[in-house]
Amino acid sequence: MIGVTRKFLVKEIPALESLEYQTYKEGYFSFCPFTYIEQCDQDYALVMETSLYQNRVPLTEQEFYQYVPHIQNHIIEKKRVLVSCHTDETIYMDIYQSQLMGLVTIEVEFINKEKAELFVIPNWFGKEITYDTRYQKQSLSSMTKETVQKLQLSGAEMWYTRLQQISKLLSCIKTYTKVKEIKEKS
Repeated sequence: MIGVTRKFLVKEIPALESLEYQTYKEGYFSFCPFTYIEQCDQDYALVMETSLYQNRVPLTEQEFYQYVPHIQNHIIEKKRVLVSCHTDETIYMDIYQSQLMGLVTIEVEFINKEKAELFVIPNWFGKEITYDTRYQKQSLSSMTKETVQKLQLSGAEMWYTRLQQISKLLSCIKTYTKVKEIKEKS
């Protein structure tokens, strides 16, 4: 969808109607313009994007992994869950993996600026981070687990609770995937 995007932290992980997700890996070469390799499930691409356009060049899996040694910092890994899709907006929850484990964000894509401004923020959303440079791709690609912990939460008990929630959600996604595979085989 082309339009306006707003990004939020997650105050509380909601009960989800669907556990359909896509697995993403992104590795950045440049941040001006954004130039990166991306894996979305079994699709691979070299991407260049600015605020005005995005150009995608399909890659093979082998080509993708040949680029990996040339990226800056590390690969961003996440599972993207479709939370809801309506005429005016689409809401995704990004559950980060590896060095970003513990970070969960919401991305809301709108058809235009007016719809973005009128959006009523659900109470399970946390702080808006759309313009917070600490959560932009160049920052995320260089973050450590310790940095994520400091940014996301205050207090070890809250951090432990967050990891438990994420672990439970990832376990549900894994179970959902197994059940789906069994149904497809029968």
